Amino acid sequence: MQIDFKRIQETHAFSCLSCGKCTGACPVSRYAHTFSPRQILNHSIYNTNPAEELWSCLTCKQCDEICPSDIKYIELIQLLRAGIGIEGRRGTCSHGGILESISRIMTSSGLTQNRMNWLTKDLKTSPDSEYLYFVGCLPYFDVLFEDLNVNAAEIARSTVKILNSFGIKPQILANEKCCGHDFYWNGDIKNFKQLAQANLKMFTKSGAKKIITSCPECYRTLAIDYQ
Repeated sequence: MQIDFKRIQETHAFSCLSCGKCTGACPVSRYAHTFSPRQILNHSIYNTNPAEELWSCLTCKQCDEICPSDIKYIELIQLLRAGIGIEGRRGTCSHGGILESISRIMTSSGLTQNRMNWLTKDLKTSPDSEYLYFVGCLPYFDVLFEDLNVNAAEIARSTVKILNSFGIKPQILANEKCCGHDFYWNGDIKNFKQLAQANLKMFTKSGAKKIITSCPECYRTLAIDYQ
């Protein structure tokens, strides 16, 4: 497993007191008794292979919050996932991996998408607004989860309606990419960077000064991880 030893040190992993508070607070450990944040940490220190356990972590940060040694468990999990990802190994993806497959297709530089059909005539947008609405993968959800009547595009329409009520006609990019949230948290940094660079290029070209999104994952990714 290819892990930067210095970066592991930066997570304070070597300050572990073996008190077990992380495992006691972990919601996964309550149901999967073989899962333990402390054991994952020990695996990383001794460079053994915790691959099967890594993707069970919910990255909820309960362990981070309770640790008396201020160990950055979630940062460590990401490092380990990225290291294993370099070797071509991945965790089991939800929904048969179709969402990850779509995101991976979006990394193609020559891709042109058809993702604007959710816009209705009553919604007001502008190609040169200082506000840009980042829709995310909502248009794809309606297709993928049609049998569940998710109707995710209604979230996007409602967002534009709210903005319109404040006199804002947002820009909407016809070819925006997935923000890359899942790639980042699954340790697939290469594909995450490709999506991020493509989106940042479009953001710059748009001339928008403010970006709005109705997705909490997109919000965190754009505000923090893109930095």
